[in-house]
Amino acid sequence: MVRFLELLAAVLRPWLLDWQPIILVDTSSCHLSAAVVSKANDLGMWLLVAPASLTWLLAPLDTNGFAAYKAFLRREYRVLASLAPNGVVPQRDWGQLLSRVATEFLQSRNWAKAFSDNGIVEQTSLSKVLLRQLGPCTELEVTSVPRGAPSTDDLKQLFPRNRRVNVAAFFQPVVEALLAPP
Repeated sequence: MVRFLELLAAVLRPWLLDWQPIILVDTSSCHLSAAVVSKANDLGMWLLVAPASLTWLLAPLDTNGFAAYKAFLRREYRVLASLAPNGVVPQRDWGQLLSRVATEFLQSRNWAKAFSDNGIVEQTSLSKVLLRQLGPCTELEVTSVPRGAPSTDDLKQLFPRNRRVNVAAFFQPVVEALLAPP
């Protein structure tokens, strides 16, 4: 994950003066380690945590990708299996299929809409599934976030109870930015 952040920072370098990179992660231990948090902070990237047990509702790949991805992969694999001797797909063909899934499927999705529907970008039109999960509230109430830094107790609710995370180190760059004068 540290190496991924370094590569991402290298690719984003031309935009770092004008944009704040925000990386959406789930609460997997590989995303929350001290080394990852430290590297993200050093690179000026913010880690946005999808609260524990809610990635199925908030993470764009979960909400707008996995079911269709699996269907695409299954369909294409069946085609390969029907053409292969004894129905066994050779490793090389399997590897090429995985590469095609990344290029033909993942790159063809409207990820901007997925992020917007999940309330991660503009929060102008939250998905109906997300609004249903929030219960009896209006979309305006959901998108009206109070100004200022959240409390440590608020932040702790994002993480699984059995996971030890240095919340202060994790959110320090975000809190500093929120508290900075406009």
